[in-house]
Amino acid sequence: MALRLKPLPRNPDIALQRKLLTQPETNPTGHVPLEDARTFPFEPRPDEPSRVNAWWLAEASWLAYTHGEKDVARVFSEQTGMDCRPVSNGDTESYLAHNAEFAVLLHQTARE
Repeated sequence: MALRLKPLPRNPDIALQRKLLTQPETNPTGHVPLEDARTFPFEPRPDEPSRVNAWWLAEASWLAYTHGEKDVARVFSEQTGMDCRPVSNGDTESYLAHNAEFAVLLHQTARE
């Protein structure tokens, strides 16, 4: 299965570049996290490093660090069909997304 590359903005101006680097949570390009997750499903038991899994984990991390828990749960549900719940313990926040085949735990320290 060939990966399709998402188009990047052509020659983004310096203001957009700055916002992408310093304020990714504002999502200035309208990126949809895990948009093609059903086309490129997570590989729970790969025989070798998986580009698809790396993409999933990068997307999930960006989502968890830049969005609230309702948005994280909604995106996982809509884009992957997975249940996703916040898990908190002291000063850490995490998300556990799972289905019958595998689970993804996104662990982060609490936001200030």
